Amino acid sequence: MIDAYFIDKISQKEDRILLIRSKKEGKETGEIKPIPFNLIISLMREGYEEVSKQDFKSLKISEVFESIFYNQSVFIKNREKEITEKVMRRIFSKMYERLFDIINNKYDKVTWLEICIRQDKIFLENTYDEIYTRLFRSDEKFRNELLKLFAKS
Repeated sequence: MIDAYFIDKISQKEDRILLIRSKKEGKETGEIKPIPFNLIISLMREGYEEVSKQDFKSLKISEVFESIFYNQSVFIKNREKEITEKVMRRIFSKMYERLFDIINNKYDKVTWLEICIRQDKIFLENTYDEIYTRLFRSDEKFRNELLKLFAKS
C-alpha cells in the first residue's frame, strides 16, 4: 500500500518510503482525492535520488592518528551520526529498489483508510501506527497537513 495523499506532504523526500506499507483493506471510496499514480512514482523516484546522494567526508589527519594510536572508539564516536545516516540511507535505498520492482510488476486498486488522532498518536483503521505517529510528532509539514485535513471535516 502506498499512501497516495500524504506522500508529498512530508518534509524530507527520503522519508517518503516510510509511507509504503503492507496491504491493508480499506473502503472503495473516500472523501479525499488521491495523488495520480504517475505523480506518486515521480515523488518516490525523487525520494530514491535523495537517498542515493553520497556525502563523502574525508578523514582528518587527527582522526587517523586517534584511531591508530589512541582508541578506535574515538573515531566511531566522532562519526557516529554519519555512520548511522549512511546505514539508514542504505536501508532506505534497498527499500526503494524493492518498491520499484514491485510497482513495475503490479498495480493495485485505490482504497481509502480511516485515520484518526488520539492524543498525539495516529491510528489507521483503529490500529496504532508507529510510523505515522513518529511523523506526526517530528515532521511539522506532515503534522500541519494532517491537522488541516481534520479541520475540514
